[in-house]
Amino acid sequence: MIFAFGPNDGWYFNDRKRSIWRNLPTKLNSLLKDDARFATGKVTSLVLFPNGGYFLTALNGQWATLSVPSGIEKEVDTAVLKTSVQRIEVDSANPTTFLIRTDKAEFLQHEVPRKCLEVVLRKYAIEGIRDIALGYNGSYVVLGKGTKVSWLVGDWDWLNKQLRGPKAIKNVWLSPYDARRAVIEFTDGGWAGAFPQEWLAIINK
Repeated sequence: MIFAFGPNDGWYFNDRKRSIWRNLPTKLNSLLKDDARFATGKVTSLVLFPNGGYFLTALNGQWATLSVPSGIEKEVDTAVLKTSVQRIEVDSANPTTFLIRTDKAEFLQHEVPRKCLEVVLRKYAIEGIRDIALGYNGSYVVLGKGTKVSWLVGDWDWLNKQLRGPKAIKNVWLSPYDARRAVIEFTDGGWAGAFPQEWLAIINK
C-alpha cells in the first residue's frame, strides 16, 4: 500500500489493485493516468512537496520529479541514485527537514527532530530501523525491524490508540501538512485512516 498527503487537500491512494487521487499537480495527474510506467501496480513511492512539486518512483528504475526542494535534490544527486530512493519524508512546518530511505535501508536526513534521532539511537541500535514517518511540526513514528514502534504525535487520541493497539503495524504515513491526518497499514492487510470523510467515500466507492 502507498499513501501520500499533499498540499491543498491533495492525496494519493494505492493498494496495489487500484490507485485513486485528487488535487494533484497537472503533470503528475497525467503521468499517473496515462503513463504505463506509473500504473497502479508499478508505483513504489510518491512524495508531494509544499511547493507543488513531487518525487515519484516506480518499478524497473523509473522515476519522475518536479520542483524537488534544493536540499533533497542535492542529497539525491550526490549521495544516491534516483532509482534507489524508496521513500522521502518532509514536514511543511519545518521546510529544511527531510528524510530519505534508500533501497539499501539507508537513511539520509537533514534536521530531523532530535528526539526522533535519539529514539533511533537509544532503542533501535540492535534491532535496526524498518522505516520512519515524519509528520507535521516535528511528529514522527519509528518502525523497528521487529515489532517495536516508537512515536511522538502529541495528544492525538486516535493515532495513539492505533499505535498502541493489538494489530501489528506494517507502515505509517503522517501528513506533513496537517497534524491530525494519518494512515496506518497493518500486517493483516487492513488499514485505517484519519482524514476527511469525503476522501474515504471516494476510496470506498
